[in-house]
Amino acid sequence: MKDVKHIIQDSIQVKTAMIENCAGNIQIAAQVMIDAIKASRKILWCGNGGSAADAQHMATELMADLGDVTICIPSDDTQRIQEGHL
Repeated sequence: MKDVKHIIQDSIQVKTAMIENCAGNIQIAAQVMIDAIKASRKILWCGNGGSAADAQHMATELMADLGDVTICIPSDDTQRIQEGHL
């Protein structure tokens, strides 16, 4: 069994690798979403199993109170997609 220190160190290593390998792609994805919102387009989130929970979480993040931001960003979740309400 790993102790807490090793678990935290593993987490740091993953995040460091993500910064080194993924930061550019994350920035590009963020800009694509910003551009979509500015063009009054939708962001569709989907997943299967745990990924579906992640998708619902991301949709909620955009629809929830964002502090100083007073608008809600339209977002559809997997259930609406499956029900054919698009």
